[in-house]
Amino acid sequence: MKKKSLAIYICSLLMLGMSSCVEELKTENFYTFTGETVADYLENRDSLSLFAEILRKSENPRMLELLDAYGEYTCFAPHNDAIRAFLEARGLIGVDQLESSTCDTIACTHVIKVEYPSIDMPDGVLSRPNMNDRYIQVYIDSLTGDFYINRDSKIIVKDEELENGVVHVVDHVLMHS
Repeated sequence: MKKKSLAIYICSLLMLGMSSCVEELKTENFYTFTGETVADYLENRDSLSLFAEILRKSENPRMLELLDAYGEYTCFAPHNDAIRAFLEARGLIGVDQLESSTCDTIACTHVIKVEYPSIDMPDGVLSRPNMNDRYIQVYIDSLTGDFYINRDSKIIVKDEELENGVVHVVDHVLMHS
């Protein structure tokens, strides 16, 4: 009986000690993330909604989740007209008709796991491959200064700097080599 009383006494002391160690935290000192990630940028722009839909449908890896995480990424995001042209060329009318494996390929072709603002893009091949392990070629038109990816996809909005990378909006879906 004494052992049981002693155990209750010790437990009571421990509980009393733990409750006295709770510190009131001042909520005004909490940091609230206010920036946009690459995923946020894609999902918050109506003109990129079809590409965001492709990323959501991608299964290996879950690309939209990846682009919402820490890291540094470059995303060459095709705008909706580019996605529609890609679908139409294949006799499709919506992203929902694409196989998830096709969505995986499209997603991985458009993302590099390093940040490439346009100032760091050489006229030639980027030094890091995309997530399909293929290298992307950049062509800079010396007359206009326009940037082209893989020769046929023009960057129409460049250097959208975000918390975890940069987005360049392109006018064609990039084809994997």
